[in-house]
Amino acid sequence: MKVVYDCDAIFDEKTQAVKFAGQVVEGRPTGRFVICRVPKHTLVKRFNLSEADPASLLQCYSAAKNEITALATHSALLGDYRPVILLPDLAAAPTPAADLPQ
Repeated sequence: MKVVYDCDAIFDEKTQAVKFAGQVVEGRPTGRFVICRVPKHTLVKRFNLSEADPASLLQCYSAAKNEITALATHSALLGDYRPVILLPDLAAAPTPAADLPQ
């Protein structure tokens, strides 16, 4: 299965999470959307943030985007098209120090 994540991520105040979406372009079901969420607390703990404003959360999402989208694609492959990426899953994926937000 191949999912393309070519939209912008947003921080949703109501759910306190970074949200982003992708679309299945290869495999079944082609055309289906994958709507994803990364809760604020996941990014705060993963990146040891002292201040968690929307801009810094989006910067953290960008730094870990490859790992996050891989986890979301894996969830979609298992049938979950609205995955929530949590700390245990994200913590298992290494993030190079060069990718950490300044």
